[in-house]
Amino acid sequence: MKEKEKLIAIVASLLLVLLVLGFLIRSVFFVGSGRGTSPLTTSGVVMEDAPAALVEVSGDKGQGNQDGSQTEENHVYSTFTLYEQDPVTLSGIAQLQTNQAYFYDKEKGDIATVKVRDGQFVKKNDLLYTYEQKAVETQHEIEDLMREQTRTYNQREVLIKQLSDYTGALYNYQGDRISGYWDPSGKQGYYIEEEIGNYSLADGEANAYTSGDPTVEGMKDQIRQVNEAIEDLEIKLIRLQEKQQGRVLAKSDGTVVLNEEGKDNTQVAFIRIVSDEVSVTGTASEYEFYTLEEGRPVSLYVNAEDRDIAGEIISFDQIPDSGNNNTTGKTDLTPTVTSSKGADFNFMISAAEAIQPGFSVKIGIKLPGVVLPVESIIEADDQTYVFVYREGIAEKVAVTIERQGTQRVVLRELSAGDILLLNPYELVDGQMVTTDLSAETNQDSW
Repeated sequence: MKEKEKLIAIVASLLLVLLVLGFLIRSVFFVGSGRGTSPLTTSGVVMEDAPAALVEVSGDKGQGNQDGSQTEENHVYSTFTLYEQDPVTLSGIAQLQTNQAYFYDKEKGDIATVKVRDGQFVKKNDLLYTYEQKAVETQHEIEDLMREQTRTYNQREVLIKQLSDYTGALYNYQGDRISGYWDPSGKQGYYIEEEIGNYSLADGEANAYTSGDPTVEGMKDQIRQVNEAIEDLEIKLIRLQEKQQGRVLAKSDGTVVLNEEGKDNTQVAFIRIVSDEVSVTGTASEYEFYTLEEGRPVSLYVNAEDRDIAGEIISFDQIPDSGNNNTTGKTDLTPTVTSSKGADFNFMISAAEAIQPGFSVKIGIKLPGVVLPVESIIEADDQTYVFVYREGIAEKVAVTIERQGTQRVVLRELSAGDILLLNPYELVDGQMVTTDLSAETNQDSW
């Protein structure tokens, strides 16, 4: 009996020991259970106070706006600064005798009257002969120009009246501000108080024509543009009227050599004007032909004397030379077959001072206008535009482009120093733009 009681006591003691051990083991593994169970990482490290959700961290893809949208990077425009054209340099030689040929032009009609005789001495701009104009196209062109001229005159009158109403000042027919006065005889006269100016003024001079009022300056700019359009129309009208009248004038002083065979033969010179004046003759290639224009001033450098002389182009061939050197100074316009090396065109220059015959001369031809890069030109609505960069703003400017060889040139609306925006697509007038002037395109990049 006693042995049975001892066995029960031992079992009870073992159960108690197991109970105590179980309690101790639970306390070790679940310490901190009062704070809640902490999650374990895969490495067995306890992540205390871990957030309830994981946050994905991505790389910086650009600064975002407060509404979560992405800010678009500003476009940086390349620029081009306009520059004055360098003179085109040609070579020439001083000739003892000037011999200018005048040929019958059947497109002008028949020769109607001859105003000179063989052996007669004539002065520059004397009338040599006239054409009888048969075609009516020239008359129609003149009538169209006169109608356009009238509309342009009316447009200018409206603009000047608007300027006068806005400023309260008086202006003459072309927009110059005038003031009145009374002379001693009691008659009222006017004098120009401020000229309206034009686009060809130098930068320093242009400041004299600005009032500071943007509205006034905008009106003046419109009047200046109309003035220039009127000037162009008047020049075209004069030239067409001369063409209609068919007047042929002497281009220099000299003695007339008349050949009746050339009166209706385009291959024979009808009249030659021969003089003992020294002239400069030379040839221009087909790539330099665009530099030739009658009446264009040139600069002459005499190599042997190291001196500069002024000159003027008095004639040039419309038909290329055969390729033989022209040492006679003649400017015959006889059709010839050119070689594969390209066409050469003879020209003649009148020098302001005497040059020793036979001396070589360097000829500098300064061309008007500034050259536009093709990347700056926008054509839309039958107009041609460029965008000029002015103090962070893109200003849309309408331009009239002329071709000088392969170059596109603007004569009036732009000037050297203006900064153009390249590839200005989608731009609007007055838009703020960002440019990279440090990487400005130079003249050799297009």
